[in-house]
Amino acid sequence: MRLKIEHSSKIDPYTEETLMKAQGDEEVEAIITLSLPQALTKIPKIPFHPQNFTSDEDYRKALIDYRQQEFRQGLRESLKKLNKLSLEIVSGGKQSSVLVVRGLAKHLLKALDLTEVINATVDRLITLPNIAPEKAITRIAKLYIKILWKNQDVQERQKSLVYQAAEQYIINYDKLHNKLRILDMEKSVDLESIYTAVKIVNSQGILCERQEGIAIANQEQYLMVLGQPGSGKSTFLRKVGLEALKLTTGTFQHECIPVFIELKRLAKSNFSIKKAIIREFQERNFPEVKDFINLALQKCKLLILLDGLDEVATDYKNQVVEDIKKIVSNYSQNRFIISCRTPADRNYFHDFTKVFIADFDDKQIDSFINNWFRSYEDTEAETAKACWQLLNKPEYKSTKELAKTPLLLTFLCLVYGDSQGFPQNRANIYKEALDILLKKWAAQKRIKQDPTLREFGLEREILLLSEIAYKGFKANKLYFSREELLNQIQNFIDNNLNISQQLESDEVLDSI
Repeated sequence: MRLKIEHSSKIDPYTEETLMKAQGDEEVEAIITLSLPQALTKIPKIPFHPQNFTSDEDYRKALIDYRQQEFRQGLRESLKKLNKLSLEIVSGGKQSSVLVVRGLAKHLLKALDLTEVINATVDRLITLPNIAPEKAITRIAKLYIKILWKNQDVQERQKSLVYQAAEQYIINYDKLHNKLRILDMEKSVDLESIYTAVKIVNSQGILCERQEGIAIANQEQYLMVLGQPGSGKSTFLRKVGLEALKLTTGTFQHECIPVFIELKRLAKSNFSIKKAIIREFQERNFPEVKDFINLALQKCKLLILLDGLDEVATDYKNQVVEDIKKIVSNYSQNRFIISCRTPADRNYFHDFTKVFIADFDDKQIDSFINNWFRSYEDTEAETAKACWQLLNKPEYKSTKELAKTPLLLTFLCLVYGDSQGFPQNRANIYKEALDILLKKWAAQKRIKQDPTLREFGLEREILLLSEIAYKGFKANKLYFSREELLNQIQNFIDNNLNISQQLESDEVLDSI
């Protein structure tokens, strides 16, 4: 996580290190000191006088009671703010401005922004995995320093900044690209735990035997990763990046820094792959980023992972393709991997070796199911074992065929987790999975807190989404402008008598 300069005065070095290494979802326990209520820091204005009391002792007691009430009132306001941040008050906070809180690291970081919080110390770290091993940090930092400053003498302050930035770069990559958490999974699953294999297409267009994905990434400088929706293309790119970053297993053999770019998020009129790469390093606070990127590209030290070429809006597709061709041509010795859905590939890049994502085999399916059902309750009930055994029964042969694709295997796990069984009809599997997704999503995230969706209703929401999907599918359209969606929602409201006509289309869209 990123700390602000003003946070440093409120925390000790250990707490600073802990929060910098945290992704945000780790649970921490901390001692927090609150400032005194403003009324207590000024000359007291007492609403009564000594002469109103029969003795000095009674006056002193009344004075103490008054000050305690004033203090508790001010403390209550501070505690409300901490509660809004979902920080649990473990102890203290009633008679003292020193208290122990428990909550997520990201919420503790937000607490440091409160003016009432003057000090925070991590007392007991409950969970903070070693996401960025020292070996990986050192490797990235040394490579950065070597490229940027060559044989120059580098100040210790500059070195320190690079090491901190390298650590943040690895932690951020892990957070964005290595965690899979859907709905009520107790803990996120590391994508590294899911093996990805590919099939190579040779020049005659014949599929070869399965080969390990990382081996192909080591072998080929330019890769075009193809596959159907949900087949694991993005997972493969992310895994290659993780291997290149950490080198914990030594499977990626090239000395370069991976940069993962989702093309759909960057496609716009002033699109530039190079600008996107620079931004990735600037956001981790590396020093002299533009100079470094220019040198790194020239020295062939980047692994550029471009995800989702098929998801780029049609208006910008040619521009994006030309920009990719330009950077590949100008910096041809770097390594490039692009992912694209099979039907969307139009041989844009002739120099790229095409590889197809292979279906999951039994080992991968079993591993995925075990990763999904790994909560304490599921482990005790052996849910994963029961799911795998049912999937292998002869009557579910066609259902098991679906499990070869990661996205559809996700659907199967959702359905089994909800009903402890599988429908034998494929269409019913899709329907049940989508119903579970929408209902659980609604229950966990939205309906309880959103009066608009509560009034609109889940069944109507499903009908509305179905209409939008049908019209988009019929028109072969993947992207919609806000105005188009608002018009469709308004038509849906106008043509359904059971829906309150006071609902606004923009409120419904924003709620969904």
